[in-house]
Amino acid sequence: MRTKITLLFPLLCLFILGNLKAQTSVDFFNRAARSYVKTEKDEALKTVNDGLSKFPNDSKLKALKEKLEKEQEQEQQQNQQDQQQQNKQNQNAVLGFQKGHGTFCNFLGDALHTLVAGFGFLYFNGF
Repeated sequence: MRTKITLLFPLLCLFILGNLKAQTSVDFFNRAARSYVKTEKDEALKTVNDGLSKFPNDSKLKALKEKLEKEQEQEQQQNQQDQQQQNKQNQNAVLGFQKGHGTFCNFLGDALHTLVAGFGFLYFNGF
C-alpha cells in the first residue's frame, strides 16, 4: 500500500502542476488586455498571437488582435505623417535661411554700390 502511494504521489503532483499551467483563451485575453492597458502593445499582440495559436477560433482573441493591428497601422501612418511634416519644416527652414541670406547679400551689395558711388562723386567733384 505504501509503495502505491509513493508512486502515485509524484504523478498526482505532476498532474496538478500541469493543470495549473494550462491556460484558457480567457487567460490569454486577460493577459493581453492588461498589457494593452499598460501601453505594452507589442507584448499584448504577442500574447494574443500565443492565445490564437492554441485557440484559433476564439472570437474575443480575434477581435483584440484586429484592434491591436489596426492601432499599430494607425500609429505607423501617424509616424510617417509626422516625419514628412518634420522634413517639410526642415526644408522650409533651409529655404528661409537661403532667402534671408540672399536678401542680406543684396543689401550689402546695394550698400557697397552706394558707398562706392558716393566716393566716386566726391572724387570727381574735387572734394
